[in-house]
Amino acid sequence: MYIKSILNKYHLLEDTFVVFDVETTGLSPSRDKLIEIGAVKICKGKIIDRFNELINPNISISSKITSITHITNEMVRDCSSDDIIVKKFLKFVDCYPVIAHNAKFDVAFIKVACYRHHLGIFNNDVIDTMILARMLHPEWPNHKLETITNNLDVKFEENKHHRALYDAEGTAFAFYKMGEEINSQFVR
Repeated sequence: MYIKSILNKYHLLEDTFVVFDVETTGLSPSRDKLIEIGAVKICKGKIIDRFNELINPNISISSKITSITHITNEMVRDCSSDDIIVKKFLKFVDCYPVIAHNAKFDVAFIKVACYRHHLGIFNNDVIDTMILARMLHPEWPNHKLETITNNLDVKFEENKHHRALYDAEGTAFAFYKMGEEINSQFVR
């Protein structure tokens, strides 16, 4: 059902999409803050534009988050706050459909920031690569981004993971490969 609804609306290998990822100070969109947004605009399997911004969360980034993302308090000290960066991100996204891995998480942080800063409602169409991978490959042991990229032969280095732009690029190439699978299975 999910795949067919996407196919009814988009040409996965032809249309333009924005693939994005966020890094945050924690897991709760209502309590935690954005610290990085990375995005790529893709068309026909190629990256045609990039967006990458660190964000000053105006709270301390914990050592646990720094160990995961490699983003330090010093790195974000002189960066703009989320109201400015999210506004720039929305302009980059425009009306294009967005793609994210475990999209519910990333989209929730963007929606909360939009609400908090009166930036309008983020209501772009969303495609989740985790859901696509689960539907296409239920036999995989899990559907983490690393697993998906590895199984789809997408170059993805674990030591670069959890930086927003790098993850967005990996997600974009995984999406395109899944789009090829979907087209071969469902499009006649």
